[in-house]
Amino acid sequence: MLALLFDPRGRIESGPFLKAVLIILAVQWGLGLPGAIGAMAVVVLLLGLLSLPFTYALICVWVKRLRGAGRSGWWVLAVLLACFILGMLLVLPVWLVFVVLTFGDIPSEIRDGGSLAELAETLEARRWVLTLGSLVIHTLSLAIPLAVAVIADRELTEESSRRAVGPA
Repeated sequence: MLALLFDPRGRIESGPFLKAVLIILAVQWGLGLPGAIGAMAVVVLLLGLLSLPFTYALICVWVKRLRGAGRSGWWVLAVLLACFILGMLLVLPVWLVFVVLTFGDIPSEIRDGGSLAELAETLEARRWVLTLGSLVIHTLSLAIPLAVAVIADRELTEESSRRAVGPA
């Protein structure tokens, strides 16, 4: 299993690729969960550092799948770019909605000149919105690479089968 996840050499087919992607993203979701629900910064930092090898594993698995489909492993850069662009297009608007829900209608007397205690009390009452927003954004940010993996894998599989059969 370690060779499958952490060695970029070789090739893999669709089934093992999708299983590995699902396992890696599930582990990363679990490692990011404390940060999404508001854990201490030190815990979030340590778990973030712990998730870095799994990001490397995801890249290794992608490289192997691309090679298994007859593509260069360097196409992984296009995959990373696609995940980044989709992340910005999908996650940023969701984040903005939760920011507006949390901070948008704080009375101006509290926001502009009120006491810190009043502001803290108002924000504490809305903590559930922040927590829900963090969970939604965290889940969405890992659902995007999963969706990209499923769609790209289907295309790679179809392309490989077309190449094997030849032109119609």
